[in-house]
Amino acid sequence: MNVEIDFEELKRTILLAAKKQELSENYVNENWMIAYDFDENKRYTIIFNNLKEEIKLLNQAIVANDLLTSMSAIIMATAFSQILADFFDKINDDIFQLGWGDELKDKWPKIPEDYKVPAHYDYEERYKPYSQQIADKSSS
Repeated sequence: MNVEIDFEELKRTILLAAKKQELSENYVNENWMIAYDFDENKRYTIIFNNLKEEIKLLNQAIVANDLLTSMSAIIMATAFSQILADFFDKINDDIFQLGWGDELKDKWPKIPEDYKVPAHYDYEERYKPYSQQIADKSSS
């Protein structure tokens, strides 16, 4: 799996949406979870790489039947994965705040039941249920 996520773009997008709904950058920085004034890409690239190295070490240690080194790698992998889990929880919290937080929940339009994302967004592939996306990729 090779996934690239630009956390700075994610933060800019959340911040832009909040500003469009008349929340200030200062308010978002003070009251929401993500550090909007800090470069997350650098930090999380290091953490992802550290986690990857711990998984690699764990694999090597398990193959070598080195239980002590295995446990050491498990402990470190747990620490790095917890940092990532906390960050993704913060992303989830801020996205929730953006859509349903007390400050903004009444500012967004109601989505009609038959709403479809306009075609010019090139979104339909991602809009399909996950099982349909897998089936489409398998048939191509």
